[in-house]
Amino acid sequence: MDAQPQLPPGAGLIPDWITPAQEAALVAFLDAGEWSGDLLRRVRHFGYRYDYRARSATLASRIGPLPEVLQGLAERLVADGLFAAVPDQVIANEYLPGQGISAHVDCEPCFGDVIASFSLLSACEMRF
Repeated sequence: MDAQPQLPPGAGLIPDWITPAQEAALVAFLDAGEWSGDLLRRVRHFGYRYDYRARSATLASRIGPLPEVLQGLAERLVADGLFAAVPDQVIANEYLPGQGISAHVDCEPCFGDVIASFSLLSACEMRF
């Protein structure tokens, strides 16, 4: 069994929080829709469209409610005690092998003080 990685205070890791069947359903759902190619990676927004230039998501950027498959996961985050309120925004990013994201700090006023990240189809490395 792999040892638990060293994480900064406040960070947590929950291996296998979704099942392989749930992962396959999420991938099929994401790939069935239209990805944006505006960035160096493909991205999909749900709930609110995040403005990367302005580094903000506002009430005016609301797209609509989360689709059922994402809403169910959002509600489970609360049921499992990981979030105090049901999240209403999801950003899905596709990173190709060797592609990554530059060092950054997430916009806390945009996303709140708790952020969940799922890695689908492969492991990922995060440096804090």
